[in-house]
Order: sequence, then structure tokens, then C-alpha cells
Amino acid sequence: RSIWVNPNNLPLADSVRVLGKAIEREYNLADLLRRPDVNYAGLMSLDGGKYVNYDIAQLDGLQSVIEQIEISAKYAGYIDLQKVEVERAAHYENLKLPADLDYLDLLITSTLSQIVNRMDPKPDRTKSYHENLYVLKSCGMKWQKPQEKTQSLFVWNY
Repeated sequence: RSIWVNPNNLPLADSVRVLGKAIEREYNLADLLRRPDVNYAGLMSLDGGKYVNYDIAQLDGLQSVIEQIEISAKYAGYIDLQKVEVERAAHYENLKLPADLDYLDLLITSTLSQIVNRMDPKPDRTKSYHENLYVLKSCGMKWQKPQEKTQSLFVWNY
């Protein structure tokens, strides 16, 4: 990440050979390694091997080290997104659901929400009340005036 190249210090022929085109601005080698057709060996061959890391070159199992470097660079963005998703999901790991949760009402509400989302999101104000309800009735739902505030507005039409 600490080695930077720019059009002034990278020969055009090397840039085209390794990257497939000339670079137009400054890049660090880690960012260039993220590109699909760029590999570690190609980057290390730039400018006559000027960027070779001799500490890595002396390691046993060099190929596996290089492979890990390439994988880390190419999949860094994906791995970062997955870490964010795991952190976001960790919140739900210890979430306590209320003991009196009505799962049937939750199912009906969820189903109704899916039906409504398939319909036009803006109600057609030119249609009558009965024409708009026809859509719900055709999906197996019917209107029911709630007896209590917590009762669902729609029930299954059997």
C-alpha cells in the first residue's frame, strides 16, 4: 500500500504490458492488484523489477504467500461488505421477541404487504372504493371492520 506509481515514474511500455493500458493518474500497487487481469508477478516486474519486495521473495512457500496477497487484494471490497453485514446482523442475535407476539397477525400483515407491493404503489383515486377493494378480494382477502384497535383490517376470504 505504500508504493505509488504515476504516469511520470512508470514507463508507458510497462504500464501497457502489465495493466493493458497507460495509467492516467497516481495509483498504489495494492489498488492496481485489485484489477481482474493484473497479478503480483506482473506488478513486481514493472520498471525492471524496481518494486520487488525481497523480504517476501526469500520466504519458503512463496507461491502460497503471493496467492494470499492476490486474494486479499482482489476480494477486499467483498470481505469488507460481508463484515459490515455480520456486524449489522449481530444486533438481531440477542433480540428478544415479545411473549405475546401474534404470529398469525404478523403472517397476515406480511402477506398483505406483499400483495400491496405488487399492486400500484399509489392508489388509483379515480376508481371507486369497491373497485380498489376488488383487487384485494381477487387475492383471497376481504375487508372486515375491526372490532378492537389491535384487530387486523383484512381477513382471509375462505
